Amino acid sequence: MATTRGEYRSRSREMVEVGYFLARFSEARVRGKPLPPDETGARAWGAAYDIFHEKLGCGRPLIQFRNTLKNSRDEFDGFFDNGRQGWKESDGTPARLRQLQHAVFEELQLLDRDACWKRIRQHASG
Repeated sequence: MATTRGEYRSRSREMVEVGYFLARFSEARVRGKPLPPDETGARAWGAAYDIFHEKLGCGRPLIQFRNTLKNSRDEFDGFFDNGRQGWKESDGTPARLRQLQHAVFEELQLLDRDACWKRIRQHASG
């Protein structure tokens, strides 16, 4: 099902979980830029987002899906030392998480990297 330009779709819990994983487990920087987690097999962020499009896209065009998943990642970036700023409050602290994002954060922070990946890899294609 295709979306029309400007149509809003809320993010699924699964997409929020993927965003959390991407933020928390970003790899060391290359030339100042953090890379996607090794588990994705991607060396660029666009490619990392793309592996989740087939299963989590919900009819979003690829570019819209990429932007949505990037925003999901950005929501969590401020909580991790990953080289990205993420969304901030006016005082510079990480932006307050909404209810779903907060619940995902609380639940997934208890998992190690392997357990987190095991949980979200089912949403990756390939």
